[in-house]
Formats: sequence, structure tokens, C-alpha cells
Amino acid sequence: MLHYLLTSGEVSPIVEWIERAAIFIEVLAVGIIVVAIVNALARYLVRVVTHPGQGDLYHQLQVSVGKALLLGLEVLVAADIVHTVALEATPESVFVLGL
Repeated sequence: MLHYLLTSGEVSPIVEWIERAAIFIEVLAVGIIVVAIVNALARYLVRVVTHPGQGDLYHQLQVSVGKALLLGLEVLVAADIVHTVALEATPESVFVLGL
């Protein structure tokens, strides 16, 4: 869709900005996943050391890691939507995104 904003064979600043924004969102998603998983593991290890007899610590770790992955994947989907809709708005790419 925005590929039509090309002027004399050069990429429009808008298209360039959107590409950079999509890449930034993807990097942000990876950062969210990594930081949240490290945080969940650190909290789990602290709880294991301080409360060794508590039985639901592993379940709490699973929930924390699951939430981290879901948040990161949601942000990755947002980046894919930005990239697909704004930069590659062909019927095929929109269909693949829909799947």
C-alpha cells in the first residue's frame, strides 16, 4: 500500500520510517521475552532458596514464563501486522497474516 509512495525510484521517508518502526517493535518483543523470562527465573530461584518446602513454586514459574511468552508474542504479532499491512499489502500477504 505505501509502496505507491515511491518518488522517482527512491523509497519514501514514510515507508522507511514504518520499516524501522516494525523492526523496533520486533526487537522490543524479543527484549520483553528475554527480560521477563530472566525475571521469572530469578524470582523462582529466590523463592526456592527462601521457601524450599512450598509446593506451587514450579507452577508459579510456569505461569510467569507463559505470561512473558504471550506478551512477547502479542508484540511480535503487532510488528507483523504493521509490516504486512503498511509495507506489503498484497492479497497473499494479508491472507497469510490472517491465517
